[in-house]
Amino acid sequence: MKQETTGISQQRWLALVCGPVLAILAVLLGLQAANGLPVQDTSPRPEATTSGDAAYVYRFDPSTTSFQSIPIPGTNKSSNVDGVLAVSAGGPVNVYVADPGMDVIHRLTYTGTSDLTWTDYPLPSGSDPLNLTASGRKIWFTEYGRDQIASLDPQTGEIEEHDADPSFVGEGPVDIATDGFGDVWYSLFRANRVGQLDVASGEVVTYTSAFQQGVPESPYGLTVYTQNSVNFVWLAELFAGRGTKLQQTPGIPFNGQFVRVCVDPDHDCSQADSQPYRVVIVNRSDLTANTPWYLLRGVDGICSVNTGTNAACDRYHYLTTRNSGLADMAVEHGQNGQDTRLWLTAELAGQLAQFELPTGPFTMYNLPVPNQQPRGISLDATGMVWLASKPPRTLDLPVVGR
Repeated sequence: MKQETTGISQQRWLALVCGPVLAILAVLLGLQAANGLPVQDTSPRPEATTSGDAAYVYRFDPSTTSFQSIPIPGTNKSSNVDGVLAVSAGGPVNVYVADPGMDVIHRLTYTGTSDLTWTDYPLPSGSDPLNLTASGRKIWFTEYGRDQIASLDPQTGEIEEHDADPSFVGEGPVDIATDGFGDVWYSLFRANRVGQLDVASGEVVTYTSAFQQGVPESPYGLTVYTQNSVNFVWLAELFAGRGTKLQQTPGIPFNGQFVRVCVDPDHDCSQADSQPYRVVIVNRSDLTANTPWYLLRGVDGICSVNTGTNAACDRYHYLTTRNSGLADMAVEHGQNGQDTRLWLTAELAGQLAQFELPTGPFTMYNLPVPNQQPRGISLDATGMVWLASKPPRTLDLPVVGR
């Protein structure tokens, strides 16, 4: 069911970088909630203030380096937003924002700078939605608090949930992506597994290593691409300092083999201080095809994997700001299959980062509203950059610096 407003909205972020610690915090904070869908909330929602106390969506135009600041209705310092997904198909841009603080998916329908419509899709209490992807006409997202993979039909407001791993309790789904067949893949942070959901049948399959115990280890970020009818899934192992690749061919049993690469600047993954947090795939003629790039939250940088050896990252690039809290990353696709830039959110620095592929430099842009902490980021089909930010929170956790 859905609730429509016009104007502004709110966010709250559940810091997940402490894994088991935050699982305990979630229980203490009452985030493990009851079953069932909530009734539509028809009570008046307070207006968000146009200050740092509201949650915001920003539209950034790279050609003019200008921001448009759009507050989300009803938000304040208790709110928390996370993943962002911009969907456009020749008409208005629909920007979906996961809000674990309010257990809501917000949708901004953007027709022009002054033509904005917000639609809220309430979720079951304690859902903690984190990241989003699209498959067909539906929006799919992870519910960290309920251990579910859920879909939203924006036309009807219908929410459908699937157990992220029927064989495990407390698996903690975090990131999510769509493969070339339209199925969704997701990381299971606490279960040390990766899941696959067949969107047509609702069947769930989870994968873990048959050769190394606990691999993948604390998988957070995830991306997938499909080539020659084979799925290639890359994971960011947050507390292992590694990236992990899984190769899966539909109809052929998985052999249990994960390929692991070290993504630590000192090539010492035993310390795991690089904290790989997100991963994207980059394609350029001057790089190996389908090169994984990792966001390294612990050292304020990014790196690209040498796919020729699959042994380690071989190029590292760093922000000049320490403890910036890099949170999310998106690829800008240029013409002729040439990816041109990476866009990143620096949560603790309150900045948007632009990286020119393949060697840099970084260019930093301060958010126009002070004291904001950006999380999710997405690009629409026209190349506009969309990000969501939350006001400062006392629960924010320190980031290990280099």
